[in-house]
Amino acid sequence: VPTNGSDPSYITPELQAKYDSFDCATDGAKVNSTDDPTKPVITCDDALANKYILGPVEVDGSDITNATAGIVTSSSGVTTGEWAVNVTFNATGTKAFSAVSTRLYAIATANASDPRGRFAFVIDGKVLEAPSMNGVITDGKPQITGSFTQTSAQTLANQLKFGALPVSFKVQSQDTI
Repeated sequence: VPTNGSDPSYITPELQAKYDSFDCATDGAKVNSTDDPTKPVITCDDALANKYILGPVEVDGSDITNATAGIVTSSSGVTTGEWAVNVTFNATGTKAFSAVSTRLYAIATANASDPRGRFAFVIDGKVLEAPSMNGVITDGKPQITGSFTQTSAQTLANQLKFGALPVSFKVQSQDTI
């Protein structure tokens, strides 16, 4: 029985066979957000270039209260010129992400190439980013770094911020003809 979202016990022979035969170019477009969040899922990144087996959802997007793009600042206050996405979680998300980051960082530290040391940000069934865990984050304010441009950092921040919000439409006016 799996004990957490990184537990390889989730990967049954059937799931492994499905992963092995899964092709992002043909099957990736069929992935959507209706999958059961309590079960592992096979999906691709937004570009349909990389495939993943993801464990169950451990931190829900509704726990994100804000996401912004900004320039990384070192601990001495010097800007590095590198773009990053800064995420802020609510209390529930902070607690859950703290537990997840503790586990993933231990995996990443033991073996940097182990994909179980990564956290995937998923919207509509597609992986937006799957960064490695570079530290334990207990304050609910992770920072995603990588090879972002200003535009790509702002796009990801907007996807995380607004992807977590429910969308509804209200009829403002109606005409009968």
